[in-house]
Amino acid sequence: MTDDRSPQWHGALESIVERVDRRGIGSLAEDEVLQLNRLYRRLTAELARTRRDAPGSPAAERLNAFAGRVHGTIYRGRRAPGEMMGRFFAETLPMRLADHLGTIGIAIGVFVLGTVFAYAFLQAHPQKAHYLVPPQIIDNAEQGFREENFDKTLDSWQQRPMYVSFYISNNVKVAFVAFAVGIGFAVPTVLILFQNGVVMGATGAIVQRNGLLPNLIGFISPHGAIELGAIFISAAAGMLLGWALIRPGRRTRKEALRRAAYDVIVLVVGAACMLVVAALLETFVAPLPVPNVVKYAIGGVNALLLCLYVAHGFMLRRLNPRPPASPLH
Repeated sequence: MTDDRSPQWHGALESIVERVDRRGIGSLAEDEVLQLNRLYRRLTAELARTRRDAPGSPAAERLNAFAGRVHGTIYRGRRAPGEMMGRFFAETLPMRLADHLGTIGIAIGVFVLGTVFAYAFLQAHPQKAHYLVPPQIIDNAEQGFREENFDKTLDSWQQRPMYVSFYISNNVKVAFVAFAVGIGFAVPTVLILFQNGVVMGATGAIVQRNGLLPNLIGFISPHGAIELGAIFISAAAGMLLGWALIRPGRRTRKEALRRAAYDVIVLVVGAACMLVVAALLETFVAPLPVPNVVKYAIGGVNALLLCLYVAHGFMLRRLNPRPPASPLH
């Protein structure tokens, strides 16, 4: 489309347009999207001047054709909601998970640190659980995973929708808080992760002392990978907000937050959807009176699928490279 008399920026604009035509707008980094918008405005201004000064000239015709092509690329028909949703889960979300896997790994590490600390502490001091967790958690750990208490949760299938609603609201609350408090320079998010790890480690130690650890693992397995994964993703989103405030670079903190917002929203929406799936598994699968090995298998499959989903994101990102979105990456 360009010729020897065309400004150099014509070539840059054409290169971006060709990539969008081949791979979609999602292949562009945020800076490239802004550049596309800026160059398109520059092109339309040049076209207006050429039409004024040399209407009907070959230059005006070339510019008009070029502007029409760029306009079609930018403003092509909006996708149907189903197609947009499909692309979100098939491309956008897995790529953002791949982009920020390092941050998610930090969230996992903080949680595991809290779990190991609490478990080791109660192995050495089994009578001091009240130092780490409140009495109701201790009571639940000592009684809640006995076979007879599992049976009670199966008494009425009519109550299952109520359980689903409770689990969704509770899990989303935990995940949202872990995300939202990241605005406090990420410190509250780290503390929440560590605290939840402590609860997990203390529960495991108490249950093991009562010989019920297989029941605990069996109960957690069907939904654990998805639920914990969602919480780690939400926490990572909060940490991205905090990091934007800690190290905004040459930008203002407001601008740094704005630039991080898109990835953060994608991660939070993905985590919320995962929590809905986890709530369904926790309600309808976790309490079933089946051998624990069956629940272990379900959990293993879910964990494998989650890993494959992230691996899919890495493959997509190799085809659609972009600069790291965060120094934590």
